Amino acid sequence: KGQTINVAETADGYVGTAGGRTIFTLTVRDDGSYTYKQYDQIDHPDGSDPDDVIWLKFQVEIVDFDGDTDTAYIGIDVHDDGPKANKDDASAGESQTITGNVKDNDFDGADETATVVWVTFNGQQTTVPHNGSATIVGNYGTLVISSDGTYSYTANSNNPDGTDVFDY
Repeated sequence: KGQTINVAETADGYVGTAGGRTIFTLTVRDDGSYTYKQYDQIDHPDGSDPDDVIWLKFQVEIVDFDGDTDTAYIGIDVHDDGPKANKDDASAGESQTITGNVKDNDFDGADETATVVWVTFNGQQTTVPHNGSATIVGNYGTLVISSDGTYSYTANSNNPDGTDVFDY
């Protein structure tokens, strides 16, 4: 993560390495077919775009039956697969505590396990520590949430019906 990928030509294609790890290989067969295999993540320049695309372009030489040659390129689109959070709904009666995990219906992406890093309530953003939890007092109850997505919400005992909305 955060390391330059070194791309080297091999006898049958290319290999990309970083920090002593193989990131990807491209194998080109004599019949022109090829296989791209990705072993590790590739950092994308736009971290805010969960579908950012990097275009990898590999030069290959093609040779016909009588020895004529030309240069061609194989293009590989590597789409980022950032995490996707989905809406969670839960209800609690007065003084009731409910528990769950907001990540149960989310997609982490393939790079790393996603974590909850902040929660926003009424425009106020609260950081969720990597180890530990954050407490957010709502209008109708209190949310305690950890970075792994586990939470408890305790409804107040004296409030009329209402809804607290927390974004993460």
